[in-house]
Amino acid sequence: MAIALYLLIAVAAGVMIPFQAGINTQLAQLVGSPIRAAFVSFVVGTIALFLLSLLILKPLPSGARLAGAPWWLWTGGFFGA
Repeated sequence: MAIALYLLIAVAAGVMIPFQAGINTQLAQLVGSPIRAAFVSFVVGTIALFLLSLLILKPLPSGARLAGAPWWLWTGGFFGA
């Protein structure tokens, strides 16, 4: 059952990609810049992920664990931007 749920989520995420592109294009026109549109999009996404993380019943990793992560793990956000 869990696999079917994961497949459904994956398909839904794939379907949303064209919608995101169109929405971001219109947002860029509204704010006058694709960089500003990306910034707005990342802020909204950050808030959504924060709220989602509150719903997950796993404890957050400790600061020491995060500080011990290899440097290259922190580049994901940079590449995302």
